[in-house]
Amino acid sequence: MQAVDTRVAFWTGALINMALVVGFAVYGVRQIRRGQVDSHRRSMRAASSLIVVFLVSYVLKRLWIGPEDLDLWGRAALINLWVHETMVAGMLIAGGMALVRGRRLARTRRVTGSPDDPKAEPSALQGHRRVGRIAVICSILGWLTACGILAQIFGVFS
Repeated sequence: MQAVDTRVAFWTGALINMALVVGFAVYGVRQIRRGQVDSHRRSMRAASSLIVVFLVSYVLKRLWIGPEDLDLWGRAALINLWVHETMVAGMLIAGGMALVRGRRLARTRRVTGSPDDPKAEPSALQGHRRVGRIAVICSILGWLTACGILAQIFGVFS
């Protein structure tokens, strides 16, 4: 029964972590819309750091507790899990692309505020915005599907 309690605690913490990721990401979007570039960067870095924390904790969880027994899950729960994993993959890929594009923008006057630095190319801003939007949408959908996964885990072990 110990592994069951540990598993439920892990996934509950993971859901809270993902809610924080979504919160920082949505807040970061609001900040950039207000022109608060530094605050936007801090929020997105916080969200990225929480994602790294989850990825490390997930590897440790797999080593110590092991994988979920998906044979106990119904078809709808498995579909929800696959959708969730797809959303998380989309979040990671688009978020990584936004990070790379954001680092390129960091050397422009849009970020530095210095008139001596080059202007940001509109296409670079648009590309960063596009992949960032995809990452945020995927994080929200990932959190929503994670709620279903946690409900399934509670159902399996109750």
